Amino acid sequence: ALREVCPRPELGTGDWRQKGSQPRRLTLSSSLTPSTFSLQVEPTVTVYPAKTQPLQHHNLLVCSVNGFYPGHIEVRWLRNGQEEEAGVVSTGLIRNGDWTFQTMVMLETVPQSGEVYTCQVEHPSLTSPVTVEWRAPSGSAQMQDAEWSRELRAGAALP
Repeated sequence: ALREVCPRPELGTGDWRQKGSQPRRLTLSSSLTPSTFSLQVEPTVTVYPAKTQPLQHHNLLVCSVNGFYPGHIEVRWLRNGQEEEAGVVSTGLIRNGDWTFQTMVMLETVPQSGEVYTCQVEHPSLTSPVTVEWRAPSGSAQMQDAEWSRELRAGAALP
C-alpha cells in the first residue's frame, strides 16, 4: 500500500543504517491526505575536542550531528548548564546524498578543570532533546596523563 500512495516509494523501503552503525529510528507518518508523508530520521550526536590540549589552553569542542531528516535542527552548547553563545561556529547544513543531513557546531573555549560542556540537539524526530556531555579532565587525571606521556617519551629514548 505504501508504494501506491508514496510518490517516492524508496523512502519507505530503504535500509537507513550504514555498515557498522547503530540502528536509528525511522518515522514515516501520514498527514491529512494519504498521499502526503512526513519522513523523520533521528540524528546521531558525537562530541569531541578538535585537539588533545592541556587544560587552560584554547581548544575547539566539536558537536557532530549526522544522519538526520528533515534539515531543521537546533544545536546549542552549554557550559556547566549555561548556554554559550560567544565562540560558537557552525558548518551549516551539509547534504549526505541519501536524503539525510549533517552539521558540525564548534565551541571555541579554554577548558578548566571540572567543567562540563554539553551539546544539546533538538529535532522534529526526537521526543525530547538529545544531550551529549564532554567533561574537562580533573587536575589529577591530567597530571596522570602528563606523567604517562613523560614516561613514554623517556622509554622511547632507551636503546
